[in-house]
This record gives sequence, structure tokens and C-alpha cells, in this order.
Amino acid sequence: MTNTEDNISKAREKFSAALKSKSSWLARRERLQSEERRLEAEIPVLQSRANEAEAGKRQALGDTVEGRAEAGAITTARRSFAAARDRLEEATELLEAVREAIRRTEAEQYAVFAAVEPARNGYVDAVTEPMIQEIRCDEHLRKRLLDAFSGWAALGGDFGSFIERLFPEPNEDEHKTCVERFVSSHIEPLEASE
Repeated sequence: MTNTEDNISKAREKFSAALKSKSSWLARRERLQSEERRLEAEIPVLQSRANEAEAGKRQALGDTVEGRAEAGAITTARRSFAAARDRLEEATELLEAVREAIRRTEAEQYAVFAAVEPARNGYVDAVTEPMIQEIRCDEHLRKRLLDAFSGWAALGGDFGSFIERLFPEPNEDEHKTCVERFVSSHIEPLEASE
């Protein structure tokens, strides 16, 4: 493996790791938010069941006192109420734990997302550096470019406008096509390997 290929490979691995970290973070956040939504919908139902069970317990107490039910009805009603209350408490505690996990996950967002851009830039640099070196090392091309720039500069032109003249900005269609080609040959394979 050449040094250039090694640099590209290392940059690709770093970019791939950053993409995987971001993807993993997004999946974790979605899983936690989904659980939060589930619990938020479940808690009112559990509260209603606990209220019904408590009303059933009071009814069983009254029925037993008035002789309409046996003492076992109170025990059964108490167990139903305790089970409903425990399930509500468990869901409420779980919701609090999920929300805390969401807060911790959200706190990680900046670091996870911030790692992607430099890794992407490093990868793009590694891919484009061989082209830049080729232009720098081609003495004939470099001499021709320097001669052309000298003439441009002698007439008051600056380097930026020279580069724009030499390599005009791609039109919208060219730009879109080039970006799509780069993404399909360099970025998508990384994302697919996640």
C-alpha cells in the first residue's frame, strides 16, 4: 500500500468511525425518545387503573362493612390496588430514568456531531491531496501556470481571480453531478459499512 493509499485508508476509517458514532447516537436517541413517548401515553392509563382499583378497594370495604361481601373481597381489592399503584410508580420512575438518559444523550450530541466534520474534511483532503501533489510536481504544468499567472498579475489581477478564470466555478448541474459522484463513490460506501 502506498503512502497515499494508507493516508486515504486511515482518513476513511476515521470518517467511518465518526459516521458510526453519529448513527449510533441517533439510534440511541430515537430509542429513548420512543420509550419516553410510550411511557407518557401509558402513565395516564395506569393512573386511571390505579384510581379505579382504589375506588374498588373503597367499594369492597363498604360492601364488607354492610355485609354485602366477604372479608376476602377487601384483600383482593387491596392487592389489585397495590399492583396498579406499583405499576404506576414503576412506570413513573422509568419515565424519569428515560428522561435522565435523554439529557445525558443530548449532552453528548455536540461532541458526536463535532467529530464528523473534521473527519469528513480529513477524508476529503486525503482523497484530493494526490491531485494537488500531481499539479505541484508536474514541472511543465507548473511553469505554464506560473507564466500565465505572471501575465495576469502584471495586468493587476490577483491569484483568486486567476484561479477562478483558470478553473471556473461549476454550474449548478456540474456541481450537483460532481457532488453526487463523490458521495456515491466515497461517502455512501462508508455509510453502508455502518
